[in-house]
Amino acid sequence: MDSFEINKIVAAVLMVALLVIGIGKLSNVIFHVEKPKTPGYAVEVEQATTVSSSTKKVVEEKVHLKINVKFKKNWTDNEEHYENMGLNFLDNKEN
Repeated sequence: MDSFEINKIVAAVLMVALLVIGIGKLSNVIFHVEKPKTPGYAVEVEQATTVSSSTKKVVEEKVHLKINVKFKKNWTDNEEHYENMGLNFLDNKEN
């Protein structure tokens, strides 16, 4: 193999890499997606009602849902983030 043939192979590999990157950039322009104002999903949990067949007594229990979602570094350490979403802050460092 001479150096001219090696140069053709290297040029072909580089052209494929540039083509893949170019197609990715072009697809981002064509299919532009707007980012949401607030990341994540709102989770609404209804109160659970339990009916006992023997006593016909209705028991209402509040359901606690713990979700650990980390958007940025140290995001979960700031109590204000939780208050803005109406959640209770649980300090994980005490556990």
